[in-house]
Amino acid sequence: MRSTWIVVCLLVSCGSQDAPVAEDSALDSTAAQALSALHFVDGTAASGLGTFQQRNGSADKNLIHESFAAGLALVDLNGDGHLDVYLTNGGPEQGSDESVANALYFGDGQGHFTEVTQGSGVGDTLWSYGVNAVDFDGDSDLDLYVTNRGPNRLYRNDGTGHFEDVAADAGVAVEEWSTGSVFFDYDRDGDLDLYVVNHIDFDLQSVHEQGLRMHYFNQEVYYGPLGLDGEADRLFRNQGDGTFADVSEASGIGAVAMFGFQAVTFDYDEDGWPDLYVANDSNPNLLWRNKGDGTFEELAARAGVALSATGDPQAGMGVAVGDYDGDLRSDLYVTNFSEDYFNLYRRTDRGMFRDVTARVRLQQTTMPLLGWACAFADFDADGDLDLFAANGHVFPQVDLLGRKETVYLQRNSIFENTSDGRFGVPAGGGGPGFELQTASRGAAVGDVDGDGDLDLLLGNLDGPPSLLLNEGVGLGHALHVNLVGKRPNTGAIGARVVALVGEKKMLRLCGTQSGFLSSCPATLHWGLGEASQVDELQVTWPDGLEESFSGVEAGHVSITQGSGLTRTDTGD
Repeated sequence: MRSTWIVVCLLVSCGSQDAPVAEDSALDSTAAQALSALHFVDGTAASGLGTFQQRNGSADKNLIHESFAAGLALVDLNGDGHLDVYLTNGGPEQGSDESVANALYFGDGQGHFTEVTQGSGVGDTLWSYGVNAVDFDGDSDLDLYVTNRGPNRLYRNDGTGHFEDVAADAGVAVEEWSTGSVFFDYDRDGDLDLYVVNHIDFDLQSVHEQGLRMHYFNQEVYYGPLGLDGEADRLFRNQGDGTFADVSEASGIGAVAMFGFQAVTFDYDEDGWPDLYVANDSNPNLLWRNKGDGTFEELAARAGVALSATGDPQAGMGVAVGDYDGDLRSDLYVTNFSEDYFNLYRRTDRGMFRDVTARVRLQQTTMPLLGWACAFADFDADGDLDLFAANGHVFPQVDLLGRKETVYLQRNSIFENTSDGRFGVPAGGGGPGFELQTASRGAAVGDVDGDGDLDLLLGNLDGPPSLLLNEGVGLGHALHVNLVGKRPNTGAIGARVVALVGEKKMLRLCGTQSGFLSSCPATLHWGLGEASQVDELQVTWPDGLEESFSGVEAGHVSITQGSGLTRTDTGD
């Protein structure tokens, strides 16, 4: 969060940015008609999730650790086939002995949830930030890794939605202030390793006692992150026996200290080894290339994803990975601070990225916003990936500036992929769900109410979450695929799947981390538009095995590595 941020946006071709095009103030009638499918309503109250109240320190946000949190998980934790919800909580104002706890809700598959925190073992009362839901031990149950302002928790699931914290025994009870995390098989030995993103070497008592403050425009606000010390991230290798070894220094990861927020993993250079991209606050972002020998090299600047188009560090909060243009290469979307734009980086055929934000009409529309979680997802099921971003400022004091667009509570963003290489704000703005003004942070995408389309769950500071139900009309058919990989990577994290529909090719990557501090279902989703089936589904499993399936009809299927495809419904 760049508290002293001053940005000059150059709408000229500079560095790796494409020459911009004018951002249309209104879409033509054909595009507007197509965008009407994006319509979300607020289903929070009826869902039962409105009983949860996130607390994040003082209302004035007098210290930096009070300005973000609210990560969440939207996954099936009790194995009944329905999505459940885990919500992280922050803490009370300094000096209060009030207990503030994380919460677990079980879902019924129709958009209704019941709190079951008591007796579950996951009601952590530390100041929590993020959560990653993953089967780390290969027993087919999703476990929870919760990042805190030390120590982190690793909750092992017994298969019924009851958990035991094994972080200390497993060697991953990181004591630093952790934010994001990602599980991936960096050494390709079959089990999942862990990358933990750390934020600031933060001495709360010292900062408080010194009364450190700074100014944002003419308003006095909290101090940091600039002026404080960054913290190195941590890499843990899974030893296959329920424990992890800290290989941060040996791998090269521990040599760099930044204000880290969120990491995603994908095979950047397509050499078969999973790489990492890390969004950092007020520092250059990082691209760790996996060299395949247990070490990584950092080459974000060389690849064009470290800085803005003007060569400045930005304030990377959330990051999403997806193929928005259908060229079967993974692109990146990064949210940033206000008075700056969110970056859309398009992967080129030369192994580099090009900042195409202005070209796709996304630069000016994000300038007043301060973004966090983000996602590529086909919300209207028309066959291409749309974009979502959760927004909310960090300084309540911005409301005193009298600026119409730069405010503390903000509307979240949805941008429809118009299939011509550009994005637009949908007609109606995405529906009443996108008229809500909140301090949103974490978010996850999934089919909450079982109607076949993709809904949104957002974590908000100092309030309940927001459940935005997708009620778009005229949505296309869709295919939902659940991958079952070889033990111990039962979730097939790292798999790459391409769906062919006519001449169209659509890439999806299997993983559970979501945008910012959150976890989403690992189920892969393809919108098919008017098509009723995928002509061919090509699966590349994490170990390199390739399998292909023809004539896969829309609906829900499960694919088990080496054992074929099974329908799990009667069609969509």
